[in-house]
Amino acid sequence: MNTAESFAAICLAAVASDGVLGRDEARSLRVELDFRTPYSSMDEDVLVDLFDRLLLLWRQEGTEGLVRQALPQLNLEQRETALAVATQLVRVD
Repeated sequence: MNTAESFAAICLAAVASDGVLGRDEARSLRVELDFRTPYSSMDEDVLVDLFDRLLLLWRQEGTEGLVRQALPQLNLEQRETALAVATQLVRVD
């Protein structure tokens, strides 16, 4: 998992922490990431593939497993930012 995948994984884990990823939650996640680097410059197909892989991993490993794999790939600043974005997503949810 690279840093872009890891950052998105933390955010996905936040919105899916209740065990459900609804349409509105997925849309909020996508909107939040669309304005951030590197996601804003990613091709649509690349983003869809990224989220498909993360969703598969989430279904297989659960929220804790997803976070456990993502956190080591992020430096402290990236972790803090990912957790801040995740907090915002949970508050909206």
